[in-house]
Amino acid sequence: MRVMATYRTRVEVGIVAVVLLCLLSTARFLMRPNVVDLALGRKITISEYENRFAGLRKVLPDHGVVGYLGNGDQNELPNYYLTQYALAPLVVDHSPEHEVVVGNFVSAVIPSQTAWPAKLVLVQDFGDGVVLFERRSR
Repeated sequence: MRVMATYRTRVEVGIVAVVLLCLLSTARFLMRPNVVDLALGRKITISEYENRFAGLRKVLPDHGVVGYLGNGDQNELPNYYLTQYALAPLVVDHSPEHEVVVGNFVSAVIPSQTAWPAKLVLVQDFGDGVVLFERRSR
């Protein structure tokens, strides 16, 4: 009987610990709603980051999968995740190997054509570093 009570106590403590860690992780986002966009040298909120994609959202389909091309710097992964968030429910795959590819160049300076894969052609520049590419037909 005592062994069962000890096991149950351990399980309950474990569940409480997991719940507390989840709450702490969520609280961190609530306490710091700003995203540091180092390439722009200023802090912007997630809402402002999301608004960068407003024009692009209008021309993309409501669902499906698009590719992604970014700066390739130390902020690549956070910017990719924020792009996924901004374009949801559209799936953004971290690969330029798709018919339609979203370009997110946070520096707002679009790299020259030699900086992106040759099979991609620039379709539209939405400003603030957001562009749309399509796969070049052969």
